[in-house]
Parts: sequence; structure tokens; C-alpha cells
Amino acid sequence: MGNATIKGSVQVGANTFDYAEVKSGNGGRGPRGIHVWLGTRSQFYGINPNPHSNPKYNKGQGDFYKQAASVLGAFYNAHNQKFPRYQKSSFTFNKITYTNDIPH
Repeated sequence: MGNATIKGSVQVGANTFDYAEVKSGNGGRGPRGIHVWLGTRSQFYGINPNPHSNPKYNKGQGDFYKQAASVLGAFYNAHNQKFPRYQKSSFTFNKITYTNDIPH
């Protein structure tokens, strides 16, 4: 995660989740993931399909990761304060549905 360029926080219910982009390999147009955490609880996820296939991703990366973190935070809140481990969560960004796959 050392080369993450997008980081932030998102409020979901009573919890504030921190998140950061995860770049695979040397970055570039390669696969992406997200690291999301709340205090000492954290989880890494791969994002499928590769968001670079969506031309609007490059101009909306901040919104993309915030939306992914919001979905993961909602899952956490709804499932006994646990991040999804063996269930995929999904979100739609600019008409493309993405899944958060574990582990990253």
C-alpha cells in the first residue's frame, strides 16, 4: 500500500472508516484494490473488473474509492461489526458493477 495515492475517510452510520487505494505491482493501469479499516480492524480487497476499463474512472477516482469504502462500511455495520471475508460486496460506478473480492 506504500504507493497509494488516494486516501480518505467516510462516515457510515456511527462509524468512520478510513480507506486507501491499493495498487498491484508497479501501478500504472494494472489491477486495483482497496484497504479499508476502522481502528485496528482492517481488510484488503481486490476490485473486479479492473476500473481502468471504465474511461470515467480516471476523472473520478476519489469518488470511486469513497463509494467502495461506503459499501464495505455498510456491510461491516450490518454484519456484526465484521468486514466481509467470504462474501462479495458490490457497487456500481458509472454504469459498471464492481465486486470487492477477498483476499487482495
